[in-house]
Amino acid sequence: MNRLSSIFLSLGFLTLCGILYVIYSTPNAAGYELTIYDAFPGYFFFLFIVAYFFGYSVIFGSLKGKNETIMYFVFAFLLILMANTILLSLSNLHGYWLYGRGEGDVLFHIGVMKDIVQTGHVHNEVFYPILHLLGTTIFYVTNISFENITTLISIMFTLCFSLYVYFLASSITEKVWKKIIIVGYSTLLIFSVFNLRVHPSVLSAIMLPLILGSYQYKSWANKKPVEFSIIILILAFLITFMHPITTILLLILIVGYFFINKIHKKSAFSDAKELNLALLISIAFFAWYLSYSSILRYFKIIYTSLLSESDTSISNYYMDIYSTSQLSAYNTIKYLFWNYGYLVILFGIATLFIVSNLYKHHKKVDLPLVNISYSYFQFIGFLISISFMVGYFIEFEVIRVSRLAVILSVITCGLFSIEFIKINKKYIIFPFIILILLSSFFVFNVYSSPHQSSPNYHMTEMEYSGLEWIIVNRNNDLQFVSNTNIWKNGFYILGYGESLKDPINKNRNKLPTNYGYEKYESFNDAVINELELNESFYTTYDTYMEINYKVLPTEVWDIASKYNKSYIEMDKSVSVIYSNGEHENWLVNIYSF
Repeated sequence: MNRLSSIFLSLGFLTLCGILYVIYSTPNAAGYELTIYDAFPGYFFFLFIVAYFFGYSVIFGSLKGKNETIMYFVFAFLLILMANTILLSLSNLHGYWLYGRGEGDVLFHIGVMKDIVQTGHVHNEVFYPILHLLGTTIFYVTNISFENITTLISIMFTLCFSLYVYFLASSITEKVWKKIIIVGYSTLLIFSVFNLRVHPSVLSAIMLPLILGSYQYKSWANKKPVEFSIIILILAFLITFMHPITTILLLILIVGYFFINKIHKKSAFSDAKELNLALLISIAFFAWYLSYSSILRYFKIIYTSLLSESDTSISNYYMDIYSTSQLSAYNTIKYLFWNYGYLVILFGIATLFIVSNLYKHHKKVDLPLVNISYSYFQFIGFLISISFMVGYFIEFEVIRVSRLAVILSVITCGLFSIEFIKINKKYIIFPFIILILLSSFFVFNVYSSPHQSSPNYHMTEMEYSGLEWIIVNRNNDLQFVSNTNIWKNGFYILGYGESLKDPINKNRNKLPTNYGYEKYESFNDAVINELELNESFYTTYDTYMEINYKVLPTEVWDIASKYNKSYIEMDKSVSVIYSNGEHENWLVNIYSF
């Protein structure tokens, strides 16, 4: 096997060289691209699958051998992580100005980082500053642009996740093959498109395995309790100031550890004083977050949703979209598969892990504490995900609200695979096939595409130039009406603090569909009646507005095309005051009669 492993590793790294050559040979993006998957040759993304195949083959082939050295595992994991890094770097390597738009939070986070550079402190309305302090530190040390820093942070956390899971796996078992099985699942890009969207909610969740591993070293292995207490304390406070919801999830895990160890009489950890950390985190949490009016408003919304049925839940939101989209059953299933199909596999295996442990418990089989603990945690993760789905809990994307269950499924899938392999070593093919299938899936899932009915997430340099021009040069007495969250572009271009002082931050009006021509005789009438505006205003038009609906099935193009420029081209109330070929700024003159 030594020779075959060497050959596979050599072929794997040669495949990476081939990937880099194709990237080098492919022209950079010349403008907005509907999807990055059409920018490269058809075979290009399959090269990533080939690289993953060689990497996982060496890992699982070596596990079956008897004389393999640890270096084969190291190089195999290095091959897989390098493939992940290149895949996540494609937006930068392909020449995108920024992988982020007003529809997400990337522009807000860059705006806060710029504000720290401009003022020398964190703005008093920013209540989770860790991400922004990290980005600003990288900027000062490396002088890398903020546009590239967002991608760099995403890649750093994705790579660190595997290290954190290895640390956690080491706290569970000392056997190398078991650690490798668990860490193998951590190499998957489990957050799909959110691996690149710089959400503190996701980035903070990535740190959970590190703090769980520290807890387990302290309680189960009883190693260096003082040192691990310090590590746990530091990590807990980092997460507390990184994202409020993840902090609540951490508190649930800490309390869960206490009761599990209490029930199973683990004296090293079952004393009530071990809840002191939960108490400290709770004090820090409430002292910090309750000083912000926006957080209090969110708590009020959550409280209201718990007392009555919420009409703004994720489940209701997606049901409304489905009922109005007129998608066929086939395209609906296709959409669900490409966006959430991998969750069915991960959560399915995690559920099998829970069920198998319940069955063993019923049969009076003595279960390892780790199996009991993670069955409980995974079940709680599922319950939290479901509660977030049916109620309004601030966050509004399926993957984000399921992040605890997703993180835990990496561990439970690994533990289930270990139990499976114990039955018969030939069953090692099971995790190998799962990892190959899922890694292949993520190759075509980590970037937005027509498969997901989602347009590309990037902003072009020309779009940035056009937005910068209008934000800086406009008449502040006139409103800005847009189809996008224009105030987030203000955060990005002016900096968060400066943007809050700018009138653009108060502009929340959206353009009527197809400029109102479907309902009114003119754009002028639509604005007066729909927006109740009686004065001139600014708006924009760009390639994204023109083509973004084309990621959807052709059967719904007529419904989804909301800003057809042909409606407005002859409208005398519209004056083009700026154009660079990709982006236009318009001044719309309103006439009241």
